[in-house]
Amino acid sequence: KEVVYLHGLKELAQFLGVSLPTVNRLRKAGVFDLATIQRGKILLFEMDKVVECLDSTPNKNHKKMVARLNR
Repeated sequence: KEVVYLHGLKELAQFLGVSLPTVNRLRKAGVFDLATIQRGKILLFEMDKVVECLDSTPNKNHKKMVARLNR
């Protein structure tokens, strides 16, 4: 299975369909810790793990984001 990476916060925000401040808030809260690879200033997010991280959090708004992605 090929791993797909999202490059940067802007690409992650577009993928999730949310604003950049929302992505920043989620990242700072540690929601994407397992999906994040950081090399210096460069942030990479593994797409499958991002969905898993959102799905595993107890927040109902995160579950709504996953439902939107699965359509």
